[in-house]
Amino acid sequence: MAGSAPEDCVYIDLSGASSGIGEATAIKLAEHGATLFLVALEEDKLQIVQQKCKEKGLVEEKIGYCSGDLSQSAFREEIVKNLIQKFGRLDILADIAGSVLFANVCETKEEDYDRFVRVNQKAKFFLAQLCLPYLKQPKGLTRSSRCKSECYQMADKFANLAHLKRAGTPADVVSLLLFLASDEASYITGSINYIDGGYHLYP
Repeated sequence: MAGSAPEDCVYIDLSGASSGIGEATAIKLAEHGATLFLVALEEDKLQIVQQKCKEKGLVEEKIGYCSGDLSQSAFREEIVKNLIQKFGRLDILADIAGSVLFANVCETKEEDYDRFVRVNQKAKFFLAQLCLPYLKQPKGLTRSSRCKSECYQMADKFANLAHLKRAGTPADVVSLLLFLASDEASYITGSINYIDGGYHLYP
């Protein structure tokens, strides 16, 4: 399928799957018929996204989910185990999960900092490690994508700094993720793709 993720690929959408960029990506991939395995912290919100994907035509056999805390190693192992049991393969890992910590140096608590590192660094590394043996099996190319987003309170500030003078939306990010998941991006690797409305044009 030109310009989209192939229909026979399995897509993991992590903690962000229940809202924002993760939710928008899951729904768009469902429209293209990709097989989805959704992951998020809150099961009730995840079930809502799963239902939205089904409303886009995705059948029960092509979607699964797992809810829990991505910062816990046992849950990361559970993700991969359940995914392989259900689908038997993994073609794409889209780790959209992220945690934001807003506090100055004097007020930052050690437990908050530790969780920030566990979610944004440690969890990503070791989840990729668990998935790598299965990602290598299809003999395809691997593309890494890191989606950086800020809290809604800062949206107006960044909108004013962007050359396009508006805040970005999840839909703005989804198009790039869909492209990177397609065969058309087979020669793209190790690059940084900015989706910032021209923010980096300014010194």
